[in-house]
Amino acid sequence: MNIELIIQMLQRNGRSFCRDIAKATGHENAEVIKGLLELEQQGRVTQRNGYWSLLSAEIPAPIQAQVKRTRVRKGS
Repeated sequence: MNIELIIQMLQRNGRSFCRDIAKATGHENAEVIKGLLELEQQGRVTQRNGYWSLLSAEIPAPIQAQVKRTRVRKGS
């Protein structure tokens, strides 16, 4: 499994389930989870509630700026 392919999928989608990455890339779930766990050990991805996402260092700058603009402040 190409680790960079997983990163590209997460950059494009923001967050994904392992099975969705596997389906989109044509790989088995076991191959993808192995890649995701490797990336997690490297500190490049995180998992929450079944979703995998990139840590901010892996997100391209234009996407980071877009995320910052869409946050809603409490009390507004």
